[in-house]
Amino acid sequence: MPGIGEKTATQLLQDYKTLDGVYENLWQVKDSVRKKLETGKESAYMSKKTRCTLVGCTSATGSRADGRAPRSKPSQNY
Repeated sequence: MPGIGEKTATQLLQDYKTLDGVYENLWQVKDSVRKKLETGKESAYMSKKTRCTLVGCTSATGSRADGRAPRSKPSQNY
């Protein structure tokens, strides 16, 4: 999402556990970050959907939403 870096995104997910949790608690988020989140809400959910499709949905704790173990990255050894 434009204007939200990896460090800020990681902190938000640690604090609020899920993307839905972040948006449910926007009133607690710093004004400058809140405005970016409000502007990029559709983009954030589209990114989440795309990531879940590509690598399997995981929570902030690393477990998949369906309860199965997260998928590992394919081996880069050829």
